[in-house]
Amino acid sequence: MRPWRLRNAINAGKVPGPRLWVSLEPLGPTGGHADRVPAWTACSRIANWDNGVVNTPDEARLRVREHKRRGADLIKMLPSGGIASTGDDPHQQLMTNEEMSVVVQTAHGLGMKVAAHIYPAGAIENAVRAGVDSVEHGSFATAQTFALMKEHGTYLVPTLTVYDLFYDVATHHPELLTPGTPEKEIANDLLPKRNLALAIRSGVKIAYGSDIGEGNHAMEFALLIANGMTPDDAFIAATRNAADLLGASDRVGAIEAGRYADIVATASDPRQDPAQFGRVEFVMKGGVVYRQRAAPVAH
Repeated sequence: MRPWRLRNAINAGKVPGPRLWVSLEPLGPTGGHADRVPAWTACSRIANWDNGVVNTPDEARLRVREHKRRGADLIKMLPSGGIASTGDDPHQQLMTNEEMSVVVQTAHGLGMKVAAHIYPAGAIENAVRAGVDSVEHGSFATAQTFALMKEHGTYLVPTLTVYDLFYDVATHHPELLTPGTPEKEIANDLLPKRNLALAIRSGVKIAYGSDIGEGNHAMEFALLIANGMTPDDAFIAATRNAADLLGASDRVGAIEAGRYADIVATASDPRQDPAQFGRVEFVMKGGVVYRQRAAPVAH
């Protein structure tokens, strides 16, 4: 099922599921990380992936408007080369500054946030000046980059989980990746962990995200904490900060009167044991309980 159709089915009460904010095909240039030829094998199997390819400011404007018409809640763009893709360079900016600015201006005019999946420092800084709401990955960011992000209120979404998983695959099973990508993974995947401490010291806003599809999305908590974030700040990144980034702070992100009663609970304090973040015992959405494991019977 397409993500927006699943979101609509959940919102209509046809299937149970979380609240979803959905983007469609990521926007990027021909030959870039968003282009299925050449790109990741997974992308080449996705129908209509070409709906994200943009090569001029006019195309960028049209794509954003067309995504809004098809039900996108936000826009994701890929302005630089990527790591898990064949034939492009993650150190290079591939979208022009004007293209990025048009994406942001058009999306914001339609009430949508813009996430930039981006790696090199110079390209990040250009995207921040263009007005993006978040930087996904930000692998090669510098102190100067983070200072600019802080000045503009741009969020960093570190996505340490995806690096951890891809580094392991590239090291032990490179045959599972597309040509040329194992080398890029091994050369670049450890840097974000080292850079997280720099981001924390800079005071840049950080939101939680894993950048994986199916899998253990709770891994990110332990990785953030192991690489310099306090347990409380990791928790805030996944709740209050994530809600703020989505523009939904008035509805979700905290347990307060007037917001949805969206609550998950663990058996013990996950701030003391980060593994608990992945052992959810209780799930409530909008006041409706979807999971409640029975308490052990005392003898």
